[in-house]
Amino acid sequence: MPTAIEYDPHTQVLHVGAGRIERVSPQVWAYEVSGWRVVKRWFDYRKRSPRGRRSSKLDHVVPTRWHPNYTTELLNLLQVLGRLVDLQPDQADLLDRICAGAQITVADLEAAAILPPPARVRRPVRPEGMTLLEASDDD
Repeated sequence: MPTAIEYDPHTQVLHVGAGRIERVSPQVWAYEVSGWRVVKRWFDYRKRSPRGRRSSKLDHVVPTRWHPNYTTELLNLLQVLGRLVDLQPDQADLLDRICAGAQITVADLEAAAILPPPARVRRPVRPEGMTLLEASDDD
């Protein structure tokens, strides 16, 4: 079971334990969502000592070998991230065009009587029949 994942940007090789995956672009390796490096995060939950909080004895029950489906998942993940990297210029262009277009202002929303919202819609929605005490238990 691998304990580490490493990337060589010069050869574009991703090393997973003793295995290797070639032609992984630096952009795919560095791809982030909400500040998390996606490939690294994916691996951290599948390595010999997985990442995560330990709150019960069951959290210590982990696979002892690298399952073939992990390889398939990783290859699929790399392919999806590669496609997302390829889409980034188009996404940036679209965002620029949206931002350059007409914007809806607070004044527009107030003129359309959308803002401020009426008091009746500012309360949290409760399922029919639920009491106030039951609703506060979920908070």
